[in-house]
Amino acid sequence: MKYLYNDITEKIWPAFRKLRAQFSLRPGFSENEKRNALMNELKAVGLAVAKEVPVIHRQNGLRIGVGRMDLVLESRVVIEVKDQPSLKTEDIEQLDLYLESSGLPVGVLLNFGAPGVDLNDIYQTNKVFIRRYKPEDD
Repeated sequence: MKYLYNDITEKIWPAFRKLRAQFSLRPGFSENEKRNALMNELKAVGLAVAKEVPVIHRQNGLRIGVGRMDLVLESRVVIEVKDQPSLKTEDIEQLDLYLESSGLPVGVLLNFGAPGVDLNDIYQTNKVFIRRYKPEDD
């Protein structure tokens, strides 16, 4: 199945898997350091990457705050990086809010902290699909 911005998202998985393997052998890095390493890997494969991109949150048309998206690739794909034992509903809701507030259609949620393969979903804001990625999908 062809996904929106597959040309971008297909470059995320090899970088994520590579870094995840490296960090599992050498623990102690912070979530921020892992995000920075991912940013460097994605830049190395030719993607334009912006870090901590501000996004304005609104309620009833009024500004209520500003969030910061971890990474934005090619001004089209949001990546939220986590480093915790497992993902929570709030993590998915945060990514969904960033997509809604930014108007960007695709987001990827990556968790470096889970012992096995954790939920790595790609969302479209129109809720047409959710794709759960597993290494055996390669």
